[in-house]
Amino acid sequence: MKLKRILIVFSILALALLACNLGARGLSPTEGPADGPSSGDPDPGGDTSSGEPGDPGSSGDSNGNGESPGQAGGSGEPSATIDLDDLALYAQPDLFNSYRTSMDYLFEAAGPVTGTVLLDSATQVEPYATTLEFFTYGSALTGGETVYTFTQILETQYIVAPGIGCQSGIPGVQANPFEVMLDTGGMLIGEAQYTGEGSANGIDTHIYTLTQDNIDALDPAGQDVREISNGEMHVARDGGYVVRVLLEGRGVNPLLSQDPALEGDVYYELNFYDFDAPVTIEPPPACAGSGDPASDIPLLEDATNIVQMGDDVLTYTTGEGIGDVIEFYEGAMPALACGVPTITGGESEGTAQLFFSDCEGGDVTVLIFAESSDVTQVSVLRTP
Repeated sequence: MKLKRILIVFSILALALLACNLGARGLSPTEGPADGPSSGDPDPGGDTSSGEPGDPGSSGDSNGNGESPGQAGGSGEPSATIDLDDLALYAQPDLFNSYRTSMDYLFEAAGPVTGTVLLDSATQVEPYATTLEFFTYGSALTGGETVYTFTQILETQYIVAPGIGCQSGIPGVQANPFEVMLDTGGMLIGEAQYTGEGSANGIDTHIYTLTQDNIDALDPAGQDVREISNGEMHVARDGGYVVRVLLEGRGVNPLLSQDPALEGDVYYELNFYDFDAPVTIEPPPACAGSGDPASDIPLLEDATNIVQMGDDVLTYTTGEGIGDVIEFYEGAMPALACGVPTITGGESEGTAQLFFSDCEGGDVTVLIFAESSDVTQVSVLRTP
């Protein structure tokens, strides 16, 4: 299997924090995510074989084993092994129009040192909308209790991160959780042996055992895994889609521990559940009113690739040249009580800066850069 672990999501978050100097339903870190199939507080290395759908490691019986395996892409008599490199195994199923996703990712070591990331997600296939809310605790990522929200509704993306507030209008399309969490560049490889039939999250499944032999030691994520003591993948008997991935073992994880040399117990559980149950996906509360570009900051009529970060940062591209952009802002900014700007650069330099002081709401800087002969990048920054 090509499992894109949460490390990749962490990398995106870390880049966002650096770039900005640094959820959808308004939950706080102390409230935690909505109840999902997992307990939300699994005990690494503990007993996870209750057999109840939704319990960590649920396998349908007391010892985690059933009687026959699953096979990606269909139902019926399965083979004795499953190909973990088969991309069809990780596709979003076309059998449902909505579903939820949860993830528990925990690190625990002597000290004590603990780091936890929880995911709570809802997805609607048509019309497309998805939201992923990550809760961090303990030493995870930047430390403390934080929430990061990634939401896509039709053509609009929203990101909410601590210290930056809402970013909206981000170009591109946010992938669905099957693609985000199960992808083509991860650490699990080879074939997994079946251990029987079971159930997870109310779905009848075929169960496959994941072992250390399935860890790609050449993958950056796999290099951090020292031992797998318990590993399972549940695949729906009818439909062949992933329902649960469970990994328990030991390793190092600097993003959860903030110590690249510290070895400890690691618990990872990913669940897909509540298929075809109604979901409501709305802009995050921090993005209320962010459907339009930043409040009163003006932008050219042909603006594209609009990205808003709170009320004071706006970036976009335009087909107008640098001279036309300068002229536009010289004429538009008096509406914000701005005076004559200080201008540096220009058309011949390929870049320009306009500085407006004492505007309504603070100083405003307009940065203009010619990306090509017909594309100009514009960034408008307001400093209270």
